[in-house]
Amino acid sequence: MTYPNDKDARKYLDFSNHQTYSDRMKERVQKEPAIPSRDEERNIAIEEANQAMRDLQPYKTRPLSKQDKVLVMQGWNKALAFSSAFSEALLIYWRLICCAEVSEHDSSGGSTRAYSYPAEPMALVEKNKDPIYLCLRDRIEDAETLLMGLLDGAIRSLCPAHQVVHREAFRPMQDNALIERANGELSLECQSVDDHLALFARLGVKPEFWVRFILAVHWTMSTHAPYAQDDDVENLELGASQSALGRVVALYVAIPAIQTHKELTTLYMSPLVHKVQEVWNSFSSNGRADFGEIFYRKLLTEHPQLIDYFAKTDMDSLAVHLSMSLDMCIKNVHAMGAMNTTFRSALEQLAEVHRRMNVPTYSYVLVGATILECFQPKFEQEEAASRDSENPFLASDLRATLAKVYSEIMSLVYYPTLKQEKKIAAARGFYEQVKEELNWSENQLERRLVNIEEEVQRSGTYIQTTEELEVGARLAWRNASKCVGRIAWNTLVIRDCRHISDPNKMCDEMRNHLLEATAGTNIQSVMTVFKPQEPSEVFGTRFWSSQLVRYAAYKNMFTGEVIGDPANLALTEYLVNNGLWEPPEKVSQFDVLPLVLKVPGEKPFVKKLPEDCIFEVDLEHPDRPELSKLGLRWTTVPAISNFKMNLGGVVYQNMPFNGWFVSTEIVRNLMERYDVGPKIAEVIGIDIETDIMWRQAVSCELERMVVHSFQKHKFTIVDPMTVGRQFCTHVQREREQFGRECPAQWSWIGGLLGECYSMNSCFSHLNSWILCRSNTCDFKTGPTNPTWHLECRDYLIKPQYEYCSEGMLLHAVGRGGGEYGSATDATDHSTSDISDDDFEAVPTVLILYGSQTGNAEAAARRLKRELRLLQPTMMTLNEAKGLRMLVHTNYSHILVVCSTFGDGNPPTNARQFFDTQLPKFSGGQKFAVLGLGSTIYPQFCLAAENLERLLQKHGLEPIATLVKADEATGADSAIENWIHLVKSIILPPNIEVRVKEHSMLQSDDGRPSNSLRWLSSQEADEFVSPVPPGGSLCLSNDELAGRHAARSIRKVTFKSPAKYASGDHLSVMPVNSDSMMRRFLQCFHSELESAPFAGTVNGGDLLEYSSKQPFGVDAVENMQTMPADVFFETPTTLDYLLKHVVDLTLSHKCVVDLVELVKELIEKRIQSVEEKDRETFMAFPEIQSLLAKASSMIDSESSIHTEEVDSFISMHPTVVDFLENHRKCLLEPVFGGKPVLEMAEVLCVLPRLQPRFYSISSSNKVSPENVSITVGVLRVETSSGVKLNGVCSNFLARLKAGEEARIAIHKSSFRLPSDPQAPIMMVSAGTGIAPMMGFLDEKALAKKNGEAGSMIHLFYGCRTLQDFIYRSEIEEREDEGLVECHLALSRSVPRAYVQDKITKLGKDTAALLLRKDTHYYVCGDASMANMCYEHCIDVLRKYATMSRVGAAQHLKQMQVQGRWQTDVWGIISNYETAKKDIMNSKRKSAMLWMQHFQH
Repeated sequence: MTYPNDKDARKYLDFSNHQTYSDRMKERVQKEPAIPSRDEERNIAIEEANQAMRDLQPYKTRPLSKQDKVLVMQGWNKALAFSSAFSEALLIYWRLICCAEVSEHDSSGGSTRAYSYPAEPMALVEKNKDPIYLCLRDRIEDAETLLMGLLDGAIRSLCPAHQVVHREAFRPMQDNALIERANGELSLECQSVDDHLALFARLGVKPEFWVRFILAVHWTMSTHAPYAQDDDVENLELGASQSALGRVVALYVAIPAIQTHKELTTLYMSPLVHKVQEVWNSFSSNGRADFGEIFYRKLLTEHPQLIDYFAKTDMDSLAVHLSMSLDMCIKNVHAMGAMNTTFRSALEQLAEVHRRMNVPTYSYVLVGATILECFQPKFEQEEAASRDSENPFLASDLRATLAKVYSEIMSLVYYPTLKQEKKIAAARGFYEQVKEELNWSENQLERRLVNIEEEVQRSGTYIQTTEELEVGARLAWRNASKCVGRIAWNTLVIRDCRHISDPNKMCDEMRNHLLEATAGTNIQSVMTVFKPQEPSEVFGTRFWSSQLVRYAAYKNMFTGEVIGDPANLALTEYLVNNGLWEPPEKVSQFDVLPLVLKVPGEKPFVKKLPEDCIFEVDLEHPDRPELSKLGLRWTTVPAISNFKMNLGGVVYQNMPFNGWFVSTEIVRNLMERYDVGPKIAEVIGIDIETDIMWRQAVSCELERMVVHSFQKHKFTIVDPMTVGRQFCTHVQREREQFGRECPAQWSWIGGLLGECYSMNSCFSHLNSWILCRSNTCDFKTGPTNPTWHLECRDYLIKPQYEYCSEGMLLHAVGRGGGEYGSATDATDHSTSDISDDDFEAVPTVLILYGSQTGNAEAAARRLKRELRLLQPTMMTLNEAKGLRMLVHTNYSHILVVCSTFGDGNPPTNARQFFDTQLPKFSGGQKFAVLGLGSTIYPQFCLAAENLERLLQKHGLEPIATLVKADEATGADSAIENWIHLVKSIILPPNIEVRVKEHSMLQSDDGRPSNSLRWLSSQEADEFVSPVPPGGSLCLSNDELAGRHAARSIRKVTFKSPAKYASGDHLSVMPVNSDSMMRRFLQCFHSELESAPFAGTVNGGDLLEYSSKQPFGVDAVENMQTMPADVFFETPTTLDYLLKHVVDLTLSHKCVVDLVELVKELIEKRIQSVEEKDRETFMAFPEIQSLLAKASSMIDSESSIHTEEVDSFISMHPTVVDFLENHRKCLLEPVFGGKPVLEMAEVLCVLPRLQPRFYSISSSNKVSPENVSITVGVLRVETSSGVKLNGVCSNFLARLKAGEEARIAIHKSSFRLPSDPQAPIMMVSAGTGIAPMMGFLDEKALAKKNGEAGSMIHLFYGCRTLQDFIYRSEIEEREDEGLVECHLALSRSVPRAYVQDKITKLGKDTAALLLRKDTHYYVCGDASMANMCYEHCIDVLRKYATMSRVGAAQHLKQMQVQGRWQTDVWGIISNYETAKKDIMNSKRKSAMLWMQHFQH
C-alpha cells in the first residue's frame, strides 16, 4: 500500500505560524462579547484559573537566579538516569494529591483554602476513579511520557545553549513520544511544551491540579532521584514554594498551563467558533447528507489508498455518520476540556468505532484537510456577505477556526487507535529480535504478528509464550547499559510463574528461586516472572522489598543511631508501625526482613523467608583474624525484586532476578551504609584523623575479606579486574561474532568507579540515595581497569530493564491515615512440588452455543477441543437459560458462539436464553462472544451483539471485544483467530504446561483415538432402537415448473403443526437418503467385515444388517479407554445416525476438521511402519496430493486457504465422495494392520444435521389447517463435474402424500401493512415468490369480503415462461384487479432481470417509494435483493433529484419504519461463482460505491 505524504495537508492544521490569525482572534474576542448562553461557563472556568494563579503567588516572591537554574538542571539530569521510577512515582503522587477536595475558610487574616483527602486516596487511584484519570482516560497509559516530556522541555528551556550534547550522558525525554509512520517518516504527537500544555488543557486538567503538580514534582525529586548532592537536598528542604525546582515548575509549567487553559476556554466560546456553528447550521438536513457524500467522494478520489480501510463499510451510512459526527462536534465544542460530559463520552464511543475499523492515525490529517475544502465555499460566501459589516469575517479565519476545533477534538478521537498502533509497533520491534534469536522464517514472524494484532485489537494486549518470554528477558539483560556482567546474558534461567496469583504461593516461589539460584554454591542467574501488568492497572502485583534478602534497620529515637542497613529504615519502620512484622527480641545489624508483596486493592502481604533459602557468608580476613570479630556478613545472592521490563508492549512489573556479586558492591554497601570504615581502621591500626588515604586502605582490606570469605565457602563472586576483562570480552564477542554494538553507560562501567559492581545490583539503591550522596567510597580500580578507556555508546535499545517506583512510599502517602492492622501471613510454608492448590488459577470454562445451521455448533466444538485440557462444559444457550448453573459450579469463563437467524433473531436453540431473566453477577466471571452471520443479511450478527450487551449488563467482564465472522466473505479465518485469541488468554502457554504436567498429559498435539464398540448380544437384546420424533403429515406434493423448466420446483403442503401468519417460516428437518447411507457403509465394508457379528450374517446383506446393530463410541487417550465426546447419543444404530443425525455434506469447517484428522492419522501411520512400507504407502497419489494441500487447507491464514478448501469441496461435495475417492489408501487395511481411517473417526468430525428453512407460501386465514412451502429442488454439478443433490430439497421432492416430516413454525417480521390502503411493492425471483403468494391469497380474501385495498405492484423474475411458477394464480389476481405483475425473463429475448423492471418503470417506482405509506417487500436471493436496492437508489437520484446518500437515507428510513422488509437467503444455484462475486463486492464496498458516480 502507498501511504500519503501529508505535508501539504498538515499545513491546514498547523497553527505554529498563524500569528496573524491568533492576533485577529484575540482582537475579535476583545471587541465582541462571547456567546451569552456560555457566559456563566466561561466565567467559572476563568475564575478557577485566576484562583490557581493566586495560589501560585508564593512561588513568585523571588526571581530565579543562574545558580537556581543550574541546580535544577543538574538535579533533573540525575532524575533522568532513573526516569522510569521517577515518572511512575510522579504520576501516581500527582493523582493522589489531586484526590483532595478544596474548601474555603474565613479567618481573621482573610479567606484560606484547606485540602481534605478521602479516607483511602490510593484506593481511588488503583480503581481509576481519581480526578486525573477521569481527565486523561485512555491517555493515562502515556501520561508518564507526557509529563516527563513536559518537564524535560521546560527545564531544558532554562538554558537552551547547553542542550547540544557532547557525550551521551543524557537524552531528551521527548523522543519517547515519537510515532513512526508506515512510510518511515517520524512525527511527534507533542513536539513542544506548548503542545503538551494544550493537550492537558483539552483533556480537562483543571488549573488547580497544576498547583498540586508542583508539589508532586518536588516530592518525587526528594524521594526518587538518587545520588543527590548536599546542596540538592538542602534546597529541596526549603519546601516547594521556595526551592529552585518548585519555582521553575511553577514559572515554566504551572503558570503556562493555567494560561493555556484560559486561552482554550476563550477559543471554544469565541465569536469565530459561533460563526462556524452558524455556517454549519445553514446546511439543511438533506444538505448535510449531501455534504457527507461530497466529502467521501473527494477524500477517496484524492487519497485512493484509503479505500481499503472502507472495504467492508456501508458508504451511504458512513456519509450520514460523518454529518452526524460533525454536527455533534461543532455544536458541542464548548464542552471540550470538561470531564464527565455526554460530549466526552460520545467522542470516546466514536474513537472506539474508529479503533475497531483500524482507521490509521495519519488519515486524520487527510480527513481534516478534506473537511476544510468542503467547507471552503460556505466560508467564502460568509466573507462576501459580511464584507460591508462592522466586523467582517474572513474565510481564512473561519477556515483556521474550524481547523483548530477539528484538531482539538480529533486529538481525543484518534488516541485509542494510536495507542493500538504503538503497541503493535512495539510488538513488531520485539519480535524482529525474537525472530533472529530463534531463527524463525519470515512466514513464522508474520503469522505470529498477525495473531498478536488480532489479540491487541480484541483485548488491548497479548500473551507471550514461555520461549518468547525467555528470549525477551535475556535480551533485556543484554541491552542493560549499566550492567557490567552481561557476558552471561544467554544463561539466564526463566521460571514462568505467570499462572500463580496467590500471594502466599508467590512468596513460596521466592524460596524456590533462591534455592535454584544458589545451586549448591555456584550462583546461577535466575528470573521468576509473574503475571504482567494489565493496561488499566496502576501498579499491578509487586514486591515492596527491593531485594529478596534485605537487612532491617532500627533507629534509636534518642541518639539517632541506626542499627542495621539504613537503606531499609523506612521499610522497617513502616512494617513495625503498622503491625505487619515483629522484629526479633534481640535485634542485630543483619536481621533479614520479610518479603512484602502488594496486591492491588489488598493489604500488603508479609511473609518470612524460610531459613533454608537464605545463604549468608560471615566475612573474615585471610591474614587478620581480628577483623572477623566485627561480626560482618552479607547475603550471597543479589536478587533484585523492584524492577520491570517491557517486552514488545507487555510490561512485567514483578520479575525478581539475580546474578552474582562483584566484590566491590558489598564493600560499598558496608562502607557507605554500615559505615564500617572507622571500625576496620581502628582494628588494623590506621589513624583516620591523620592518614588521608585511610578509606582506600580500609576498602582494600575489606575487599580482601569479601573475596576470601566467598571463595572459602565456594560461593560465586567476581573481583573488579576480572569482571572488567569479561566485559571487554563481551563487547568484542558481540561485535565480531554477531555484528552487534554493545550499549554501555561509562559512568557505571568505565573504571568501575564503585557505584555499581554487581551485574544487577546497579538497580538496587533507589531507596537509599540520600545515604550515598557524599560519595564516601573512594576505592576504585580506576585507569588500571580494562574498561577505563573502553569507549561505548550509551544508547537506548529495547527490551530493557526499568526501575519501579517506591511502592511503599506512595502507599504510605495514599493510605489517608488508615491502619493496615496485623501481619497478613507470616507462616513459614514452602513446597517445591506441584500441588493441587497450585491450580486455583486454572480456569473453569463453560462453552455455550446458539446454532441454526450447525456452523456455530461446529465452531463451539472446535473451541472445546482446543481447550480440552481444561475439560470445559458445553451446552446450548437454551440449556443454560438463566445461567443457573453458575450458582452451583464456579465457572470462571463463559465462552459463547452464536449465529443470527432471520431478521436479527437468535437461533431456535438460543431463544429461551434471551427470554429468561439473568441474575446480577459480581464474582468476576469473564466472557467472550463469537458471532456468526453473513453480511448479505441486513441484521448482521445482531443476536451476538445483543448477547454481548446482555452479559455485560449483568456483571460479566469481557476478555475480548465481540468478533463477527462473516460467512459471505469467508468466516474460517475469523473463527480460527477468535479461538486462538481466547485460548491464549484463558490457557496461556505457562498454564498449559502446568496443567499437562499435573494431568500427566505429555502432549496436547494429538487427539484421542476413536473406535466403534459394538454392543454384546446381551446388551443388544436390552437396547431400544431410536426412532425420530413424530412429524406432520404431508397432504400433497405437486410440481410447479413446466416440463422444460431449468429445474424442478415443488409445492409441498402439510397439515399445519401450529397457527401461523403469512410471511412466517417453516423449518424442515431433512433425512439422508437410503442410497447415501449405503454408499457410506460400503466405504467401510472391510471394517464391517471384522465386526463381531459379521460371521452371523451368513451370506446376507452385511450393510443392511450392520446398519441395525447398536454400538457406542470409545476414545483411547493416554492408555485409558473412555466414552468418546460425541454430539449424538449412544448407543445408537448406523441406520438412525446416518439418516437422521449426521450431515454428510461437507462444509468449509467440516473440511478443515476432516483434513486435519486425516493428516494426523497418516503421519502417525507413517511413523509406525517400517521404512520400506513407508515408501510404498507414500506412493499412493491420493496420499501425496492430500498431504501437499493439507497445510494450506488447515491454516486459515494461508493465502490459498479458501481456494484450496473450495477446490476440495468441488471435488468432494459430500464426505461419501471423499471416502470413495480415497478408499484404497485410507479405508483398506495397511500392511496387515488396521485402516488409516476408521468409521468412528469420521463420525466424530461430521456435523449435526440441521433443519432447513422455507418461506411459507400459504395464508393461515385462507387455509387454517394446512401450511404450504415452495421448494426449488437442488440438483447441480460442481465446477469439477461432481453431482450434488441438496439434502432437504431432495428429501422433500421424494416425500409422498401420507408420509411424515418433522416441521415447525417460526415467526418472522415479514408482514403485510396494517393499513389495507397502503401501496405495496413486491419484488422476488424464482422461489422468492413463496411468501408473496400467501400475501396475495390473504389480500384476495379481504377483497372478497368487501375490504378495499390498493394495487399491488409485483416485480417478478425467472428464466423462462416454463419457470414462471404460480402463473395461473397470478394471472387470476391480475384479472381481479388486485395485482399488476411486471415479469422479467432472464433467458428470453430481450433478456431482463427483475431490477431492470424497477428501472424501466423508474418514474412510477420513484413516486411509489416517495409516498409515506408505501411498503416494499423483497424475497429471494440476497444478490438479487442488493441489486434491486441499488436500482431503487438510482431511480430516486434520477427522478427525485436526490443525492445518493439522500436516497440511501430515505430507504434506510423506510426500514426503520418497517416499510422496507426483506426475506432473503444465501446463494443456492451457481454457488461457487456467486459466492466469489459477493465476497469481492463486500471486500470492495468503497470502490464500488465510488463507481456509482462515474456515469
